[in-house]
Amino acid sequence: MNVTKIDDLKLHHQSLELIDDVSENKYLHLMIVLANMANVTNELQNGENHAPISREALLSQYRSGLHSILILGEESGFEADWVEDYPHLKVNGELSNHLMQILEAVVLLRVKKSTVIYKALLTQYLQVGKMLSFELADIIDDSIQN
Repeated sequence: MNVTKIDDLKLHHQSLELIDDVSENKYLHLMIVLANMANVTNELQNGENHAPISREALLSQYRSGLHSILILGEESGFEADWVEDYPHLKVNGELSNHLMQILEAVVLLRVKKSTVIYKALLTQYLQVGKMLSFELADIIDDSIQN
């Protein structure tokens, strides 16, 4: 009988590790999306782009990042009422600074799940969308709803 309990505990522990791996992959995916966006926007700003990057490709990356942020928030129990706020967001500062702050917020959220950190991450990310001149209608697709 003890063997069964030990085996059950091992299986439970393995399933928790799998959940952690999935969660870690979501954070990693978001960080990769942010790095790609930073690279593309840097190339566009400096005129270093050798291959044409379409607005649609950048928008697709932006949507992917927003979707990841919303999923991470939902899984952590955080609410995201951002659709109404997006048109009224004010933006200032440099795009590169916003992207760095977003990366820092992702790392903080990964370590310490907090509503304050999540809302700061989401707001910073939405501000980047405004900086890239994306309208609300641009960023909402079938996978991103409220």
